[in-house]
Amino acid sequence: MANQRIHDELASVGIMSQADVESWFVCDEVQLAPAVAGSVINTDDNMRVETRAPREAFLPLMESNSVWIENLANQAKQKPK
Repeated sequence: MANQRIHDELASVGIMSQADVESWFVCDEVQLAPAVAGSVINTDDNMRVETRAPREAFLPLMESNSVWIENLANQAKQKPK
């Protein structure tokens, strides 16, 4: 945030402080590990996200993923800092 260019870029999307950045944190590696176990990592060589996301964007799984992420966010809000 001390760098003016970075500050201005972040401010353009409503991020004004470290607390704003931290508010996006919903889980750590331990909580995320079961959800991504066995997943293929996106790389420049396989471009998994670019080739799969458009085909899977409207699958029913998207709703359950959204609920899971919301629950993680709620848990993070309830944790004492």
